[in-house]
Amino acid sequence: MSTARHRPSVDTRPGGTTPTLTRAETVKVTVGATAGTVLEWYDYFLFGTLAALVFNRLFFPDVTPMTGILLSLSTFSVGFLGRPLGGIVFGHIGDRHGRLVAFRVSLVLAGGATLAMGLLPTYASAGLVAPALLVLLRFVQGVGLGGEYGGATIVMAEAARPRRRGFVASWAQWAAPAGQLLGLGAVGLMSAALPEAAFREWGWRVPFLVSAVLVVLGYYLRLRMVETEQLRRYLSATNRERSPLRQVLTDHRKALLITIGSRMSSDVTIYVVSVFSLAYLTTALGVSSDVALSAVIVGNALQMIVIPLGAIVGDRIGRRPVYVFGAVAAGAWGFAFFPLLGTRGTVPIMVAICGGLVAQAIVSSGHAAFHVERFTTNVRYSGVSVGYQLGGVIGGGIAPTVAFGLFAAFDSWVPVAVYLAVAAVATIVAAALAEERNRISLDEVP
Repeated sequence: MSTARHRPSVDTRPGGTTPTLTRAETVKVTVGATAGTVLEWYDYFLFGTLAALVFNRLFFPDVTPMTGILLSLSTFSVGFLGRPLGGIVFGHIGDRHGRLVAFRVSLVLAGGATLAMGLLPTYASAGLVAPALLVLLRFVQGVGLGGEYGGATIVMAEAARPRRRGFVASWAQWAAPAGQLLGLGAVGLMSAALPEAAFREWGWRVPFLVSAVLVVLGYYLRLRMVETEQLRRYLSATNRERSPLRQVLTDHRKALLITIGSRMSSDVTIYVVSVFSLAYLTTALGVSSDVALSAVIVGNALQMIVIPLGAIVGDRIGRRPVYVFGAVAAGAWGFAFFPLLGTRGTVPIMVAICGGLVAQAIVSSGHAAFHVERFTTNVRYSGVSVGYQLGGVIGGGIAPTVAFGLFAAFDSWVPVAVYLAVAAVATIVAAALAEERNRISLDEVP
């Protein structure tokens, strides 16, 4: 057998000697990280889908239907509150004790919370205890996801050669639409296979319970992953950072703000396009939600193609041009998005939602490598995790609420389109303030 496969992956260009893993080890890292991250996004979006479909009847039956839906969907937002905490906790563990330790624990935590959701009593059998437990488990799920993204992007980026770092790390972003499609598919399969009464009684639990199998698989794959030699050397040193987060807030404030700002366009866009638009179509325009959901499914499939392609372009020409192009497209698309929805036609609605999701995918294709390249080894897990999750709260966490508020206040879609444009400007500014580091070794990050 040739020994070439076991030779460390080394980039011969200046500054290109960061990875010390073999190609086989790099593949294991990429597969293990991607599989686990798909699972965590499956958990996250599965909850959102069922919150919109059945949780109002199961956990909030003693209020009006509209209030029940509002309370049910509010539990989805609780996950955003847990994500920054997860970023802080797992960022500290990852910087102090190793990426893989944090990476494995976050998977078990989020997967365990999802499994427990499938075993929850409903309001009919446990009263107020049931929704209280639902909210608690959603928070725990958010904590787990808060540590997941940083771990996924970092282990893949640190294992990759500089000239392929964007492509390899982009699978952490690819996992989001893949997980959402998996969640939608699981719910759709159970809903189609069972009578409506059976689905509401017990069928909704099955997709949650299935996650236990996925957790075991994901954990097994992560047990086969190894740290890079550079990180092992750092972890064996005696001068590790005692408080990585404090170091981020002290010496890496600009990098943290750039990380947060870079997320604004992608986060606001995806939640306006895939969440706000559902309510806008069904309530303001009287369009069947099936049309919008079908468009979201197709848009997610397109994202799974666009994200790695955008990352490849970023590896070749730089992350910043891809960011700017995607943000400009997302910001401008808002002014075409709503007129297309306003036609109430199936094809224009499909074009509107898919176009918005493709623009969002272009922006997010560079997230993983771009964020990792902002921070030094000693604080990288904390910086990436906290920056990404805070950006998620500020951008995605409030986007549907802001969009609803603007539409209600002005009775017009124009302010919502302006909101998308402002978010795009924030991302463009963040990209302009950042140094281009797509060709340097991660050991050389200042």
